[in-house]
Amino acid sequence: MAYLVLVRRTLRSWRRLLPSSAGADLIELRKSDFELPSQREEGTLIHILANRQTLAGVAALTLIPSALHGQDAKFAADNLKYSRDFYAKTHFVAVAESPDAFKYDRYPLEGPERIQCADGTYLRQHGKPWRHLPDKMRTGIPITYMEFNRYVMTFAGREEWGRFGQLVDEKTTQKLSGWIKLVDAAFNVETSSLKLVEKSELGRAEWIFQAPSGNPNGILTQLTFRKLARDKSENVLLHEFSGSMRLEGDHVVPADSNNAVKMGFGYMMRADERYEVSEFVWEEMQQPDVEAKK
Repeated sequence: MAYLVLVRRTLRSWRRLLPSSAGADLIELRKSDFELPSQREEGTLIHILANRQTLAGVAALTLIPSALHGQDAKFAADNLKYSRDFYAKTHFVAVAESPDAFKYDRYPLEGPERIQCADGTYLRQHGKPWRHLPDKMRTGIPITYMEFNRYVMTFAGREEWGRFGQLVDEKTTQKLSGWIKLVDAAFNVETSSLKLVEKSELGRAEWIFQAPSGNPNGILTQLTFRKLARDKSENVLLHEFSGSMRLEGDHVVPADSNNAVKMGFGYMMRADERYEVSEFVWEEMQQPDVEAKK
């Protein structure tokens, strides 16, 4: 703190005492300009020969970290919004590793939803109650499943979600609602403290941001963004989240390390009238057809 006060006071003195001639390099500073108010001695003067280029360099080095941090926070905030908007228009898929393993599918425009987990499969149409089927989620699905695996779904199948199965009780409904709130909370984290800690251009471009937890006993919040194939814009898509948070009533709040959350996100796209394909397949389809150009 004293160092910052020193720099600020030095710069104020430089602005006040700098000679008007453009070629002047030497300025005179008072001792009081380098001391905190409680340390001043009235009437004591020292003469310091200071190179104004050095002072400017000190000021620049002081401001650079703050400016870069601001850029990181803005980049993260802008691309969280981009991610929310993008996923709202597609068949969105989330795969959670913790606090519980589950896979969540949500169609756009108030479409049907599905949650697969160790207890079976839960499905509902918009505004309707959840129904349960005994079909369990395959174990060991990685959170990057949509990005790096080829799979296809029948597009018409979504119309049957929630039409059949056993109605679930209130406790199960609350559990499913809580999982969905954790998924949504990952796209609405506080961005002011986020810093870029890693960027890779190898393979699929990737940006990793971290921030301290809002809970003193929590784990680091980490967001991983990756770029869509053939996307020429500056936008990147949120694909992974980890941190510590929990439900408190109807709200998600920062939590300690016992409430770790880790999940990945992706999408599916309609390939034709009958089928949807995973993100991995869709991006393969966007690649130039080398054989056709020969």
